[in-house]
Amino acid sequence: MIQYLESPDAVKDSAFVAEFIRTGDKVAAAAKAGILDPMHEASDIADAMLIRPEITVAIQAARAAVSTRIKGALVTREGLNDDVEDVFQGAMGAGKYPAAISALRLKAELNSLLKQEIEITHTMKIEDLDTASLMKLVNAKSKQKQIEGTAEQVDE
Repeated sequence: MIQYLESPDAVKDSAFVAEFIRTGDKVAAAAKAGILDPMHEASDIADAMLIRPEITVAIQAARAAVSTRIKGALVTREGLNDDVEDVFQGAMGAGKYPAAISALRLKAELNSLLKQEIEITHTMKIEDLDTASLMKLVNAKSKQKQIEGTAEQVDE
């Protein structure tokens, strides 16, 4: 077990922190930072990075920045598409094809390329609705602003 990993390379430290924040995967973060060493287990190297005080502080600061950015963030279709594309590429690279297909399906949904059918089941009986509620449901279903005519009761 590596007790403490000292790294004078701020670029690698930043890459480790950024990838760790993005994925939560310490080994992936170590790989992205380029600090893996065949002489040591990848998880040991990652653990050694995580115990470094400057890395811990950087992770805390990055998490605070991300949560602040999320609260006031403008979510755009382009940003979501970029995120989904990253997931797709990562899944393909890792050979996780079901996850890649799910990412593609999500991207298609985001871009309104898939037809979705939604079934709505109502549990109320028409006899239990007053005229105003019934007209409201009919208006919503027909997508018209107003239905002309009158409602009358028909006895059978």
